[in-house]
Amino acid sequence: MMKNFILFTACSFLFMQPGLADRPKVAIQLLIDDSGTLTDPETAEQYKQQVFHLMNQYKKVRRFSRSQISVISTAYGRTKWIGNLSDLKSNRAHELLKVIKAAPDRCNNLTGAFKELRTNLRHLTIEGYKEVHIYVFSSLIHTPVPCTGAEITLPQPPPLSAGVNKILTSSESISSVTFYWINPHQKRVWLDYLEPTINWLKAKNGRFNFLDISNSIYRLQKGLEGVQK
Repeated sequence: MMKNFILFTACSFLFMQPGLADRPKVAIQLLIDDSGTLTDPETAEQYKQQVFHLMNQYKKVRRFSRSQISVISTAYGRTKWIGNLSDLKSNRAHELLKVIKAAPDRCNNLTGAFKELRTNLRHLTIEGYKEVHIYVFSSLIHTPVPCTGAEITLPQPPPLSAGVNKILTSSESISSVTFYWINPHQKRVWLDYLEPTINWLKAKNGRFNFLDISNSIYRLQKGLEGVQK
């Protein structure tokens, strides 16, 4: 009897908290370029850390306070880190900074990274996440794997086999898509390619940002204000 009373009391407390029980589950997906194709790599490393500073600021926004965050490596095409926003202030943050550091000899597997995002989005749907925000920090230069001796000419078309538009419009839970650190030669070809995603988000009052290096620096320095512009 006592156990039942305690369980009832705990459940009652949960549902009495304003906005707690009905708060939507929010997830953040970060695709981070850790390859050798990253433009201006030294500066890029500084602003990758600004991305995580931005994530820390999200903790001040009530609906984001319990958000799950996943970090996908574009070089390896797989999820390298999963946690909660609260982990960004813990010892796990140091582990994360090591994970996202670029290496000059790494290929850039954009196809694998976006396909990994597709898998993650499916899992989030099954787990009941109602709001997903996608951030891509990459110069959007794809390489073959292996890439030793590969010649890359810019502008380079997006890797069509990745099915990026289909992935970025695959779930009604996707609320925003933001690209940072776009190589200037890649901006127009990717913007043209992403038109279906842009139109889809616009129709559902979602947010789309596509930022070259100078605009990435400006917006990231603004923190949450820069995201919401």
